[in-house]
Amino acid sequence: MARMIRLSSLVRPLRASLRYRLALSIALVHAVMMAIFVFDLTDQERDLLIKQTQQKAITSAMLLSRSSQEWVLSRDLAGLGELIKPFDETEGIEFALVMDREGRVLAHSQPDRIGLYLNDSISRTIIADTSTVPRLVQDTPTLIDAVAPIVRGGTIMGWGRIGVNQSGTTAAMNQAARHGLLYTLAAILLGTLLALMIASDLTRDFRRVQQLFARIGEGALDQRIAVHRGDELGSLMLGLNGMLERLQDDERLLKETRERLELAMHGSNDGLWDWNLKTNQVYFSRRWKAMLGYGDEEVGTDLEEWSSRVHPDDIATTSAGVQAHIRGETPAYENIHRMRHKDGRWLWILDRGLAIRDAQGEPYRMVGTHTDITRRIELEHSLSEQKERLGIVLKSMADGVIVTNSAGKVEFINPAAEALTGWTLAEAMDQPLDRVAQFSTDDMKHPLNADRLHAQIHDGLHEFAARLLHRGDIKSHAEIELNVSLIQAESGEDGLVLILHDVSKTHRMLEQMSWQATHDPLTRLPNRLAFGDRLKTLLDGARLGHERHVLLYMDLDQFKLVNDTCGHHAGDELLTHIGHILRSSVRRDDMIARLGGDEFAGLLPHCSLDAAEWIANKLREGIQNFSFHWQDRVFNVGVSIGIVSIGPEWDSAEDILRAADIACYAAKEEGRNRLHVYKLADEATSRRVEQLGMAAQIQLALREDRFVLYAQPIKHLPLPVSDDGLHLEVLVRMLGREGKIIAPGLFIGAAERYNHMQALDRWVISATLARIHLALTTPGSPPLRHVGINLSGNSLTDEGMMSFVEEAIRRYQFPAGLICFEITETAVISNMHKALAFIDRMKASGCTFALDDFGSGLSSFAYLKALPVDYLKIDGVFVRDIESDSRDRAFVQAIHQVGRTLGLKTVAEFVENAAIERILREMGVDYAQGYGISPPRPLDDLLAPAGNTPATRL
Repeated sequence: MARMIRLSSLVRPLRASLRYRLALSIALVHAVMMAIFVFDLTDQERDLLIKQTQQKAITSAMLLSRSSQEWVLSRDLAGLGELIKPFDETEGIEFALVMDREGRVLAHSQPDRIGLYLNDSISRTIIADTSTVPRLVQDTPTLIDAVAPIVRGGTIMGWGRIGVNQSGTTAAMNQAARHGLLYTLAAILLGTLLALMIASDLTRDFRRVQQLFARIGEGALDQRIAVHRGDELGSLMLGLNGMLERLQDDERLLKETRERLELAMHGSNDGLWDWNLKTNQVYFSRRWKAMLGYGDEEVGTDLEEWSSRVHPDDIATTSAGVQAHIRGETPAYENIHRMRHKDGRWLWILDRGLAIRDAQGEPYRMVGTHTDITRRIELEHSLSEQKERLGIVLKSMADGVIVTNSAGKVEFINPAAEALTGWTLAEAMDQPLDRVAQFSTDDMKHPLNADRLHAQIHDGLHEFAARLLHRGDIKSHAEIELNVSLIQAESGEDGLVLILHDVSKTHRMLEQMSWQATHDPLTRLPNRLAFGDRLKTLLDGARLGHERHVLLYMDLDQFKLVNDTCGHHAGDELLTHIGHILRSSVRRDDMIARLGGDEFAGLLPHCSLDAAEWIANKLREGIQNFSFHWQDRVFNVGVSIGIVSIGPEWDSAEDILRAADIACYAAKEEGRNRLHVYKLADEATSRRVEQLGMAAQIQLALREDRFVLYAQPIKHLPLPVSDDGLHLEVLVRMLGREGKIIAPGLFIGAAERYNHMQALDRWVISATLARIHLALTTPGSPPLRHVGINLSGNSLTDEGMMSFVEEAIRRYQFPAGLICFEITETAVISNMHKALAFIDRMKASGCTFALDDFGSGLSSFAYLKALPVDYLKIDGVFVRDIESDSRDRAFVQAIHQVGRTLGLKTVAEFVENAAIERILREMGVDYAQGYGISPPRPLDDLLAPAGNTPATRL
């Protein structure tokens, strides 16, 4: 019982005193938080110590494993013993050992255990496990055992094991726990003392507040409390003083209001009413009655005289307002409701009243006035309808509308403006204009706000092209046309009406059109137009400031192979990758452009030739090292680069581009995938200039029909020699303006480079068929058996060439079996798909095919099986030395045997003498062609009727 009395004596102050309760609460919270903190810190330190010990064991095992590889391999037990010693001397390591694949101990920190076989469960588990990952095999409170396999060539030869004693770890953890407990107790003690000090300070002023409330309850509203603190309790005390001030002011105001209302009852023209709450009788003034159209004697004094005339829809809210004031819930009664006039119409009445109360606060009388506000309500309704109609118009407008007041704050925005600004009407109301709508123009550094718009309007500016930021986001904006007008208020102050016409789509369309006009849509690089403009700008700068720039002209090598083998989609994908490689390999101010097809160009401003060569090599290596994967195929392409220095010595940008093209072609002729710097005097440049001139001559010769047909007879070799008609290969020569014959070696290269071969091939086909048609219809002309026509790679891939040939055959009623198209293996391999399509369609028309210069390529035999040709023309490089070179003879023999096996006729080129002809006949080659058989002659001579120019019969 005595103990319970003592306990209750301790608890009683806590229940009665806020100070003690507050101090105890702070101390308890502090104690709990400190205990949690120290426990968590101790737990983290324990985990850290354990992890460090585990990591030490695994690291030591790995070190032992790696160090003992060579010793285990050589079975050097002495060396292993020396290796073990440092681990035995390391603090905390219980044991270190090396065992072999059978569990035999090869080395141990305890020498007496060397040679033993470990057969405990842990060792058996280690031996059975084939994992090569170091790991823990035992982790107890006293010992950590780690093992790391000794691996050689992927084979486990044994294991290194380290045992680490955890006694040091356990001691460190216990010491940390003791320290944590001491820290906790000290913190709790300090926290308790601090809580008592804080609680004492707080409760002292609480007692002062308690005393003040007691005096207020006695009616002393003039009492105030002295405030000496700046915290929340001080704010509460200041608020209490303020509340007393307001109570005094309200009491004084209520007294003044009563006096004013009494005066109004006597002097106002409004209708007065005076309701006696005890008798429920009402006095209605003469003006009150006249307001409703009644005479003084037509209205009685019952309350029903008022309630019966109130509109049925308003009586409930009106009565509720009166009762609320009588109950003291409102300081005064005020209500707007409708009352019926004597003639039946409804008047809008502003009804005000005030209850008069006795000393106990009970109302005994209520006096008020009626004011006729019908006209005001009608005007308000009219204005509301107009505002509603205006709102409908504004909401339906496609343009945004923002209205501000004279202070520059938003009063209205329509839905279109909401969409443009990102602000709703509710959000934007009373917000500054420059917060809701942030405008900026190109010629102004700062956004347009209301003040700046006022200034612009006063300067006569009402329309602006501006950007409107969406919710202030610089990355999201609309391009608008802004029209601003003033709103003249009665006060003389001006608001603003802003009309926002969104022209973002128009701007984007113009930007897109501008971008498309100057960029390549595939690679998104600048196009030839943009490149030309930049080149002219750099050339102008070079002329004015003697600056030096560099132009790189790049043409891809082997691109046609990808395009023709895998299709245009693959080619486009490759070009996209190439564009990215080029753009990412140059300087920030350099320009990389796609000029068309597989041609790219670069402009390097303020760049020396040495630096340009370094950049060009970087571009070349980047493309060379890129492997293009398409479906199941992999391609590697290269790039040939022509380099031209841009300086004041150049007359025009066109001359620079032409020089760059010459240098690029020189790089291709030098072996492709390399660089060539343009120099006016070097041989490659001169040759390229000659080709440019020759290309112009070819165009002119085609227009002026200055090409002539030659042909070289082909001899049938097997004995006896057949006489079934002429075998010819048609050749072409160009006539100069002076009538001099120009050999094909001088113009074919230029025709191929500048894409004139398709036009030249068409001329040869058309002229050959016309001439042979004439021979076939002219009596006495020699019989024909075979007419070979060379077809270039460009023509082979020309989509319209097949239709052209078929149309020519129909036009000249030509026996298609006479025609043999000669195509090179290089042309076929570069575009196998289109080559096969062309061959199949022409063979269906009756034409035959010969594979020309066979053997010169690297993949001749590999592709031969897939090509449906009829003749193999053995490259003359193997034939011309067949008398003296046994290797050439073996090549020719092999090609002939392959052709024979595939059912093909063979034709040997470059047959220069009878000895070569004899050897070929002995091999069984079918046909021979060369100067030893006959030199090329004009086709007209070979096809001349008998008796005119003799033709060679074979």
